[in-house]
Amino acid sequence: MSVCAGRGGKPGSGNGTTDNTRPLISIAMCTYNGEAYLSDQLVSIEKQTQQPDELVACDDGSTDNTLQVLDQFSKEAPFPVRVYRNRQRLGSTKNSEKALSLCSGDFIFLSDQDDVWMPEKVNKLQQALTNNPGAGYVFSDALIVDEVLRPMGYTMWQSIKFTPEQRRQFEQGKQPAVLLKGNVVTGATMAFRAGLKSIVLPIPDESIHDEWIALLASSLGMYGVLIEEPLIQYRQHPQQLIGGLRLSFVEQAKRASLTKGQYFESLLHREEVKCSKALDRLTLTGQLEKDVRQLFDAKIQHFRVRQSIHKHPHYARFFAVSREFLALRYHRFSSGWKSMARDLLL
Repeated sequence: MSVCAGRGGKPGSGNGTTDNTRPLISIAMCTYNGEAYLSDQLVSIEKQTQQPDELVACDDGSTDNTLQVLDQFSKEAPFPVRVYRNRQRLGSTKNSEKALSLCSGDFIFLSDQDDVWMPEKVNKLQQALTNNPGAGYVFSDALIVDEVLRPMGYTMWQSIKFTPEQRRQFEQGKQPAVLLKGNVVTGATMAFRAGLKSIVLPIPDESIHDEWIALLASSLGMYGVLIEEPLIQYRQHPQQLIGGLRLSFVEQAKRASLTKGQYFESLLHREEVKCSKALDRLTLTGQLEKDVRQLFDAKIQHFRVRQSIHKHPHYARFFAVSREFLALRYHRFSSGWKSMARDLLL
């Protein structure tokens, strides 16, 4: 079922005018039972200094008033709003895939249902892509806030430890290496060129859309541009799928102790499969550089070794862990000594 509405007419006619000198901007939003916070996000999009040319919202079977909120907004928005309701639940990844596929703009902005955008977000991301014609995507930092939008004293990059040194490496052309160590791109802060859709779609179930897009684009030389400024308020609340809370060492250790045995092996397997599927997709393009392929091969092998380690008793793990440590693969592809200790002890 789809509901198409909005006062703005066709894409490109936001604010009642058509500007053929700039790229058309689409916003892809996924919703599911987002009634509590959705209005704040929609208002922040409407108040952008540069409004989008369309908003595409895909609802994954909400049972609250999410669709009513979207429908009311579509009647008042100064740009086209297209709302689609899935007949069957697709899940987060496939719903994101659907929303992206339905966007018609040149630049596609990803949007969560529960954040608040700073007024300059669309303009600054659009300018970054326009000023860097070789870039495939752009992303920014985010201010972490609580349920009522009170700042929690840190940003997303501080929470995930996207350090100044990593950012320098990212900007100096080592993006695949940075991204294979861990995702640093938050989808809600991201925009990418629509030409990437032919490469990144469909998105595998093992992947989250933001890390998948960033990893494939950077690995093919369509680099990412980072913006140091936080351009969204990233809301933390109990219902969200992925959060940005900064955990202490004790809290991290407690979480680690809960993910052991077969469950932890499945996480390692999922990471291996994700990288294998990314490598297969990149190979199909015929544009993958040898050094990037070697990075993927090394990470895949690292996670295969880590899976095998967890199948053995503790006393038999030392030599395998030591080999991975001496090869620096714990440092390059996992969380360094923390992952090493986990493989030895848990």
